[in-house]
Amino acid sequence: MDGIIRNRWFTTPAYPLIFNQKVMKLKIHQIFIVFLLGLGATGCQKEFLAPPPNNVTTTDSTVFSNELQSRQYLANIYASMPSNQLNRNNGQLADGCFESEQGIQWSPFQVYNVNAYNGGAGNVDNAYGTYYTMIRKCNIFNKNEKYMTFTPANAAFFKAENRFLRAFAYFELLKRYGGVPIIDSVWIYDAEDIKPEFGQELKRSSFDATVKFIVKDLDYAIANLPWIWSNANTDFGRACKSAAMAMKSRLLLYAASPLFNANQPHLSDANCPDSLFKYPTYDVQRWKVAMDAAKAFIDANTTEALKYQLYSNYGDMFLNVKGNANNKEVIFSHANQVAGPSQSNPTLNLVDMYDMVNGKPITDATSGYNEQDPYKNRDPRLLQTILTNGVAWAGRTFEPFINGGQDYNGDRTITGMLQKKYVGATAQNQGAARFIFYRLAELYLNYAEAQNEYEGGPNANAYTYVNLVRARAGMPVFPAGLNKADFAARLKKERILEFAFEETNLFDERRWLMAETLDAGNFYGFKINKNTNGTFTYTRSIFEKRSFMKRFYLYPIPETEIFKSPNLKQNPGWF
Repeated sequence: MDGIIRNRWFTTPAYPLIFNQKVMKLKIHQIFIVFLLGLGATGCQKEFLAPPPNNVTTTDSTVFSNELQSRQYLANIYASMPSNQLNRNNGQLADGCFESEQGIQWSPFQVYNVNAYNGGAGNVDNAYGTYYTMIRKCNIFNKNEKYMTFTPANAAFFKAENRFLRAFAYFELLKRYGGVPIIDSVWIYDAEDIKPEFGQELKRSSFDATVKFIVKDLDYAIANLPWIWSNANTDFGRACKSAAMAMKSRLLLYAASPLFNANQPHLSDANCPDSLFKYPTYDVQRWKVAMDAAKAFIDANTTEALKYQLYSNYGDMFLNVKGNANNKEVIFSHANQVAGPSQSNPTLNLVDMYDMVNGKPITDATSGYNEQDPYKNRDPRLLQTILTNGVAWAGRTFEPFINGGQDYNGDRTITGMLQKKYVGATAQNQGAARFIFYRLAELYLNYAEAQNEYEGGPNANAYTYVNLVRARAGMPVFPAGLNKADFAARLKKERILEFAFEETNLFDERRWLMAETLDAGNFYGFKINKNTNGTFTYTRSIFEKRSFMKRFYLYPIPETEIFKSPNLKQNPGWF
């Protein structure tokens, strides 16, 4: 990190988790002075942004006893959430798994695919530094709650939103690293207080303890926030009860999954106790807890006055992210950068998963699939997610064919396809300005997965919820009478396709322990030639051979953190 967290609204100093060299003397009120002087928000009145007079001493109590300044500090924590999912020039998590190949070969995400990822330079998405900086801000807010004597209702909401944001940060760490150090207070160290033994004191909490800590914060948010903010314009983007319940559902689903809920670890390492990255033993009851969490959301949604609904047009949903006002599927989203044209090349390994619209896989000889007209009569989500040859787009026709196509660009169109989801239809460098973290379809699929695992086969509700998602997509229902294994296999593919390019597949394939299959072997794209008669020839071509090592199931703790705090314990298989 460069010491500065930059985002749409604010510029504030970042504070590393551990200082192992002499640092400047730092007092908490100085943080607020820098924060207040650096405020810059859109949509606020100018007087809200004015810095305090030079002759005023800004202290903890003066900042947090003021409702406006407390709101502004909380907004700064929101602004610490990741804002680069749609920064397509630098890559995205989809480029680090089977979904796509990053056209820019020096992209940090490409290191996954060429086995050059060793953890020495940190992680490709800098999650460790990003989220501990965010956690520090949350802890500062939490520490100063006692000063919030302004409007009681607003103070209660602010406190609950802060707990949601801290849970968000810890969950992002958990799904990458397993158990992490739980820091729930503000650590401030003056230069004269730095001690050599300080780094030795920092240790990772167990996976179980980390899950419980996140659940505690989420339960607090659930108990103290409204289901949906009634004013979708002024309160759009704020955490709410439904968002906390959605996060809890995903958290518990992940925790119940084979990577974490197993008798044996995915990889043994004498230097890393299993309890740091998994539960000690498998417990089927964890699936029930996940099932109940998803069902609690679904049931609450039926009784609340403001309800979430599946958005009617799957393809438009990602460019119309305006929450309850006009896209009632979105539970929680965040402002995002939209930088540059799409450089993510969907792989045929992903595209081949899309069935024909009749529900048959393309490997079925009776499906009607034709490799020379490969996108015809496929699951409609394919063409709503992926930009393909011959499609009208951005005021013209997309032409990735190698003999004269105006969009052919070597490695940058290496599969003959580009990402379409989240990318605008008017110009290649335009698109959605918000990224969706949680939406209703996920809760339906969360329930179906957990119920099937817990009860040993799908019940009527599981079928109903999955088929609602498939019906919106324009696909036939799941066949009746599926056993546990068959239902699970179909459901995993359904989840992969429904959430393609939404930054869930990299974590889903890992929690299912399927990455060794999905992320290994030959990776294919199309080499497309235009014939003299105007038709096209599609040739399936290997563009990369990948392998997946067991250690990749979890991120490594950044080496710099291990050097500072050797008791952190590195994840299995990393050095």
